[in-house]
Amino acid sequence: MKNETYFIILVMACLLGALTVAGINRKIDIFGLYRENPCGNITVYGEERYTKYLHMHRYVPECYDGLLLGASLSANIDPSQIQGYRVYNASLMGARIGQLEQLYSAGVDQGAQFEVVIIGIHPYLTGVNENPDAHLAEKGLQSAWGSLSLLRVYAFALIRNLGLWESKFPRNQYDTNGRNNYNRFFQVADVETHIREKAKDKEIRTLAENEEGIHSLSRLVKKINESGSKLLLYFHPLPREIYRANQGILTNYWQQIEQLTNLYGNQVIATDFNAHPADVGTNSENYIDHGHLSPQGQQKLIELINGRLRDIR
Repeated sequence: MKNETYFIILVMACLLGALTVAGINRKIDIFGLYRENPCGNITVYGEERYTKYLHMHRYVPECYDGLLLGASLSANIDPSQIQGYRVYNASLMGARIGQLEQLYSAGVDQGAQFEVVIIGIHPYLTGVNENPDAHLAEKGLQSAWGSLSLLRVYAFALIRNLGLWESKFPRNQYDTNGRNNYNRFFQVADVETHIREKAKDKEIRTLAENEEGIHSLSRLVKKINESGSKLLLYFHPLPREIYRANQGILTNYWQQIEQLTNLYGNQVIATDFNAHPADVGTNSENYIDHGHLSPQGQQKLIELINGRLRDIR
């Protein structure tokens, strides 16, 4: 009987502790899931994919009417400069198309109705068959009540807010609109030389030839179109030397994407910014390495995006 009593007390204590922890986490609400008005100071501190996945459940659907999707090439774009819409930058570092589909679906499943979706296209995005993160889906909303992932987010928040490791985790790396200002980590010393070396690398050709990735993109385009959103797909402007070294395969790659968008009329626009008169790729000062854009390059890209959005508004 004595052992049974101890066991009952232990179970009750564990339950009380778990409820207390869950209550505290709900009160803190670092992902904007439970508060009356989620459109406050919600940002990413760490665990980017996990955090943005949870942001898509309430914060993004209720506070934004536009979405920017892509891999790291679009992650440092400031969406507040995109005109006519309140855009959240849901781009993910190292993302593949399957992961972006999972992120988008999380928002739509919660009733999100985006007026416009913008996708930055590059062979890297479609070049590898990578399925949605099953572990991420399994964690779900319950993990925001208490989990190791949540503890890691708290740790990153503490480090950033107190400035404990500015060289690796700067305070303002992420904006509340999802932008990841990672430039200091990607900047190379000699951009021109770096671009010339990368122009010899044939990896981009292999990535561009992955037809399964195009099929995955096609599914995402169909899903976005069915939601009633306008959609702009743009081919990320590459440094001119890299583009010319692979022009044949990249032209064919973009033609495949244009063919799948032609099925949807004016609701979907595909634009190759490598063939635009503005020609971002000719000036190495528009880059911090072989593809990621400098502040100057970001501004030029945003101007191009705004120009195309006016055509579908």
